[in-house]
Amino acid sequence: MAYERRGDGEPLVLLHGAADDRRAWDGVVPLLGAHDTVVVDLPGFGDSPEPDPAIPRDLETTVGWMGALFTALGVERPHVAGHSLGGLIALRLAQAGLARSVTALAPAGFWTVAERRYAYAVLALTGQRASLRGTLRAGRTPVLFSGDVPGAPVTIAWGARDPLLPRWQAVRAKAMIPGATVVILPGCGHVPMSRAPHLVARVLLSTTCATGSTGGTGPTGTPGSGR
Repeated sequence: MAYERRGDGEPLVLLHGAADDRRAWDGVVPLLGAHDTVVVDLPGFGDSPEPDPAIPRDLETTVGWMGALFTALGVERPHVAGHSLGGLIALRLAQAGLARSVTALAPAGFWTVAERRYAYAVLALTGQRASLRGTLRAGRTPVLFSGDVPGAPVTIAWGARDPLLPRWQAVRAKAMIPGATVVILPGCGHVPMSRAPHLVARVLLSTTCATGSTGGTGPTGTPGSGR
């Protein structure tokens, strides 16, 4: 997988969404100087090559890829932040014991069937590359996330004006992960990294500085609250 690495401190890995690549984090990375930050192109996105068609595009395989990348980079149990698809992967990494903390921005998978179909219809208009088509096919699994995320601080952040994955999906995420802090990002749509990079960086750094607090806010919480 292609990646960029900069900074010093505790390791932090950033994962993009299904319609993006690592450049989606360009406005946020310079604000994370307290971390050894690794920004990744997921397989088939950006500069990362397409995987062999015979390899499944499911989440279990992706978690395995990420674990192998962490080992290759000498990064043990990093903090992980992800957007949309990347947020879902970040949560699954924490469930596998591979993430020290998680900041998930509008994570995929907390939708109804109708909401998923709408999101997929919109994403299908953004491009027809094989990686996106394969990711969407894999995402039709009825349950993409289940269970809690024990042993790692979790923040679920959602744009107040997200038209793709509406903010009420944060309520479902909070019900699934009771210990998570939920933060609503005022004025932001589906990609808050481009709209409000300083706000995203502040929320992310608040999570990475957590030391096991399990307190959370409701879905009307404000940035930085609930710790």
